[in-house]
Amino acid sequence: MYALKRKAAQDSKSSTLGQDGLRAIDLMEFDTGLEKTRRYHMHCLSSMKGFWRVLARQNSKNSSVDDLLTKLDEWESALRHATKEYGWMLEKYQTSAQLLRMHAAFCDDVLNSERKAMVQREKAKQFEG
Repeated sequence: MYALKRKAAQDSKSSTLGQDGLRAIDLMEFDTGLEKTRRYHMHCLSSMKGFWRVLARQNSKNSSVDDLLTKLDEWESALRHATKEYGWMLEKYQTSAQLLRMHAAFCDDVLNSERKAMVQREKAKQFEG
């Protein structure tokens, strides 16, 4: 009974990835990659927020420039990692509607590219329906 339930859960998860007949290790790899991608995405957002927070400060102009440069470096690093991880995930799981929607949000929030976001959302709709 357990094996049947596990197989049904695995098949359900496989269909959300857009691929049939995935093994448990593939699902684990997808989940791990998705979580890693989500972390980088959130790090981009938090470093952008930190940059604007430092810029909004009124006091100590000298340390503000150093703080701004530090935040920009953090953002560039996070952007580089997020872009690399999204690229790898999209190459491997190009039919995952969940991943495509996450990448659309990344394009909107971090890259400020509405056009890329719309393209990703359209692809996600194709794979969902």
